[in-house]
Amino acid sequence: SFPTRRSSDLLNTMTDKQVIENDTTDLKDAEYELMQFRTKYFQVNKSIITDLFYFDQANIITCLSCGAKIYNFNMNNLLIFPLEKTYLFKKSLENNFNSIDIKDCFNSYIKDETNKENIYCHGCNKYSKHALETKISSFPEILTIVLLTGKHLEFDIDFEKIYLLDDLDDYMIKLKANQQDIGTRYQLIGVIKNSGNSGIDGHFLAYCKSPINRKWYQYNDA
Repeated sequence: SFPTRRSSDLLNTMTDKQVIENDTTDLKDAEYELMQFRTKYFQVNKSIITDLFYFDQANIITCLSCGAKIYNFNMNNLLIFPLEKTYLFKKSLENNFNSIDIKDCFNSYIKDETNKENIYCHGCNKYSKHALETKISSFPEILTIVLLTGKHLEFDIDFEKIYLLDDLDDYMIKLKANQQDIGTRYQLIGVIKNSGNSGIDGHFLAYCKSPINRKWYQYNDA
């Protein structure tokens, strides 16, 4: 039987999964943490999937008393945007229209949230409130975004418009380690739309833009 593993696992070219520990140092800033994280991750993960789709992001915890920061990095292959949390989507429900601004989704995704629970801070040596923030550490060559519309929400896709994502630098953590040649400008090339109760059932439609004639095509197995 075919092994039930992720495609990124099946295509992984790293046969030796033993992680080589990095040299220890007293430097514990964001640059060092990101370098350590990437080194350990790519010691055991390397495939065309990770090369094209994967990116790292930082969850930043900031002490509101002294400003000390804690950086937790993780690797991901998509961004998930719950639309009900965005400002424009809330306004569209109030005014009975459906409208999505992808920049509004990004703003809601990285928005600072004040944690009401006190966390011990090693900077000021006391328990204090902290702010939680998410920033992108690097962008992939192909960026995948998931829009969670909820159970009873439908919206049409206007393929006549030119969908561009630009100026995404505002959503990145400013580090030397995440300077890249790929850039942060994206053009929409494909959409998968689900009609059903969840993302694991129902009916799927795929819309893809041809790289040859620049026209959109619908793929429907119905």
